[in-house]
Amino acid sequence: MKKNSKAIIGILTTPGANDGLRPLFKENERLGNILYRFTPKDILLQQRRIKGYTLTRSGRWDQKVFAWPNLVIDKSFDAKYGLYGYVKRNSFFPFTEHTIGGKWDIHRMLWKVEELRPFLPETCTYSGSNLNRMLQKYKLLYIKPIDGTWGLGILKVQRRKKGYLVVGRDIEKGIVRYEIPDYEILSWVQKWVGQSPFVIQQGLNLNLLPNKVTDMRVLIQKNRKGKWSITGQGMRVGGSKSPISNLHGGGMGKGVRTFLEPILGSQRVNHILYQSHWISHVIAEVIERKYGRMMELGLDFGIDTKGQLWIIEVNDMPGRNIFRHMGREDLFRKANRKPLQYAMYLIRNGYV
Repeated sequence: MKKNSKAIIGILTTPGANDGLRPLFKENERLGNILYRFTPKDILLQQRRIKGYTLTRSGRWDQKVFAWPNLVIDKSFDAKYGLYGYVKRNSFFPFTEHTIGGKWDIHRMLWKVEELRPFLPETCTYSGSNLNRMLQKYKLLYIKPIDGTWGLGILKVQRRKKGYLVVGRDIEKGIVRYEIPDYEILSWVQKWVGQSPFVIQQGLNLNLLPNKVTDMRVLIQKNRKGKWSITGQGMRVGGSKSPISNLHGGGMGKGVRTFLEPILGSQRVNHILYQSHWISHVIAEVIERKYGRMMELGLDFGIDTKGQLWIIEVNDMPGRNIFRHMGREDLFRKANRKPLQYAMYLIRNGYV
């Protein structure tokens, strides 16, 4: 790439998933790259051109034929499947990052890191025998799809005096709640899971507020020098009686100190932030050694009622809206700017 030429950056996306990309394009107005979004069907392979879309200053998506990208940022939700998987497996373009494994692969990998084990809730693959064992051991369990997103398919199973309370998030019905007797719980959960791969995770008491699940999202991203850095963090507070804290499921975003200090005190919050930042850097380095180059990760941490920190989940396509929910437009813009700056770093330093 010539020193004064513009970087050509493509964003691989899924049809219809466009509005979430607008902030990236807005940040690019100051950076000056050639930036467009496209799907696999927009690739003109023989001409080495892309029939992509860019955002005009009036906010309209404008379709043009663009030059082949120097680098591609993957923002598709079907990265492992169909045409998306074909594009990635055949290395049509250099990507800013690789695809990571599902929840079970990530848990097993992190469990091998001795210093992370105290922060990992017990987790196992779903089976009838494993479910029965975990029900005997814990009063609360979470049953999660291995490749799930946005909290869909997650089931919370809580032991009661008589039977179990199950709360789940269904793609069609929204949040569902049922009282299930002891003798039906194994078969009921099996119907919920079906043939899809799930994990069973030790439940934690994360109800820092009555009837609301809370957790902390830490966003760690590569910066313009190619180094991992913490962009920010925020608390996610789930909707009333929701089994999850996800913003897609009706949750709210709150500042960490504003939310936690009245409950746990400033000294404990300082320790939680220190631990979470340290763990985020360790996890980012471990994942990169396993899967290859990465660009950003969203780490979900549980904080129980005793102030103990737990690693809940690792996301390779983290949302940024938590910063807007917190009223931190500066962090929201920074979170959208850093992926473009990192892409520019890779292109200009010959890493693609």
